[in-house]
Amino acid sequence: MAVKGKDSSVQAADNGHALPKAKRAEVIAEAIERRIIDAGWPVGEVLGSEADFMQEFGVSRAVAREAVRVLEARQMIRPRRGHGGGVVVVEPDESAVIGEMTLCLVYEGITPQEFGDVRSVLELRALDDTIALLDETAKERLRSQLDSERILLEADEFALIDNRSSYGFHLLLAELSGNRALLLFQRALLGSVQRRLEYSKSSPELVTAGSGVHYAHQRITDAILQGDVETAHRRMERHLGAINSWMLAHPTWEEPRH
Repeated sequence: MAVKGKDSSVQAADNGHALPKAKRAEVIAEAIERRIIDAGWPVGEVLGSEADFMQEFGVSRAVAREAVRVLEARQMIRPRRGHGGGVVVVEPDESAVIGEMTLCLVYEGITPQEFGDVRSVLELRALDDTIALLDETAKERLRSQLDSERILLEADEFALIDNRSSYGFHLLLAELSGNRALLLFQRALLGSVQRRLEYSKSSPELVTAGSGVHYAHQRITDAILQGDVETAHRRMERHLGAINSWMLAHPTWEEPRH
């Protein structure tokens, strides 16, 4: 990904250096971002140095440095010091992206009904794809998930909820579906619920919820292992309905932000 002459899109947007410094840095960052995406996101490749960007785009060091900071914030590159240094293409930190999505969902005050509607679509699609792709490895992973839940329940009824293990079952289904976008959205949605649960550890309904959650997971898994899509759907819908009813009744879900 060699550095070449001044990017024409930046030159046009710059319009004779009329843009403010921050805007020019943003335009340069977007040009480099397109370059990374067009090249297939080559993780580990050195793009160049601030000096290279100064020369390529015809800007000051301050503008080039700000463009690099923008790309760092987007988790696309990181600086590399020493011999052969410069900025290097990196793999985005998925956990940070999910964390931001989760905070947005909490901030917007997403209602239980809105959450339940979206989650139902994702969960049922995950069920369909998981059953369609089911193999011995997937079966073993589902059984192992249930074993892990049993161990937690033996230690503490609340532990299954408290350490997010109850979500492990649903995230596993999303993973087994083979749909990476579905898995990403599930992580964000379930993360927002966990934020709310952290405010509610004293809830009597929550403290005794672990065994019921595990039983529902077990019943759904039985249907999956049998390849029974209709029964798996019905049991999942009942499980999600119970979760949604609890959310509707819980005061921490009555926190609109706007």
